[in-house]
Amino acid sequence: MNSCELCGAQAEDGQKTCPRCGFEFPEVVRSDIRDEKILERYKEKPLETVKRDLRDKLSQMISYFENVDLGQMDVNDLTAFVDEALAFLHVPVTLGLGDEMNFNEREEILILVTVSKLEEADNISGRPLASTRSYIRLANALNCLGECSRAMEMIDKALLKEPNNIDALFGKAILNFNEKKYEEAKRYLEKLMAKTEAHSKALYLAEMIDQLSS
Repeated sequence: MNSCELCGAQAEDGQKTCPRCGFEFPEVVRSDIRDEKILERYKEKPLETVKRDLRDKLSQMISYFENVDLGQMDVNDLTAFVDEALAFLHVPVTLGLGDEMNFNEREEILILVTVSKLEEADNISGRPLASTRSYIRLANALNCLGECSRAMEMIDKALLKEPNNIDALFGKAILNFNEKKYEEAKRYLEKLMAKTEAHSKALYLAEMIDQLSS
């Protein structure tokens, strides 16, 4: 059952409008910040078809990556697959305070197997192989899964590749903020602000740190 946010009336699952006031319920796929992008990509398809296609694609990607032999895989193919997985999951580069991604069980499997394969490949090569953006997005995904230490490892790899990357600096600040390391978070925000002042999420985070520190 769904509850209408306008009048509070109960509606059966699958109903598109409120039976009492006629309010049109928004379409949801993942019920988080990714829905708008997902629905935009599949706007010509019915919602149930979209969900089925996403399930099928998810299963294919998990099966492929679980069974891939890194010894036989070209580095470019590996990094391309990481990018494809992140694009499929619609993981953003910037994840502000209050932004959430509600990964289902199969999505969590894809994220963790992707991270594990990339970590293995990085260890073999002795250097971070993926793009800076990929490490930032993996950090955001892991953060939403509560994998804080692994998220920090991903963001550190992003900063190793690009120490002054604005999105990586913000990601590092967010992760430190979540761990209540406010001074450390502020230090990375200051580095970010030295590069650009037009970052609304960073400004909001800085205000929150000031409030909590005062």
